Amino acid sequence: MSEDKRKYEKSSQQQKLRYMRALEANGLNQALTARELGISRSTMARYYKKYWKEYKDNKAAVFAESTDIGRKKLLLDADLENISVKLRGTFLKSLNLLEQRLKNDPASIKTKDLIQFLSVAAPYLMEKMAVAGAKDTKDDMSNSVMATHSTFVQNIVNQINNAKKDKDQHNSSFNSST
Repeated sequence: MSEDKRKYEKSSQQQKLRYMRALEANGLNQALTARELGISRSTMARYYKKYWKEYKDNKAAVFAESTDIGRKKLLLDADLENISVKLRGTFLKSLNLLEQRLKNDPASIKTKDLIQFLSVAAPYLMEKMAVAGAKDTKDDMSNSVMATHSTFVQNIVNQINNAKKDKDQHNSSFNSST
């Protein structure tokens, strides 16, 4: 099979039986169930024809398996939320450290380090800004966010350069007065 041809994932028989459970939960509405599961209506009709009787015969086992899968998914979701909270905390700590260094000794920050930090921080912050002020349409949002991203990064670089100049001027005026 060539690289450009679409590869289809085969559903296991157990997966098809879980599809039948979803179909039953939707009152045997094949179009709705197919849409929810991301498969075509004709595929759902074919599965219904082939697997409905088997599902009815093994309904309790399919229900138990579906419940177990749901429980595992909830645990995974909780784990992902914990990881997300830890990452946010780490990110905020790094922002605070950068802010302290900018206030105390802006000359100690190397441009290379700053660019590396901004390449990680700016997309994250821009995403948060876009979500907080999501007044743009989805099509316009990516262009708007990218334009704002460039401005955001440039403003940070300008502030750092200004802080370095101010500190250098302060040091040179201190040296000339002594």
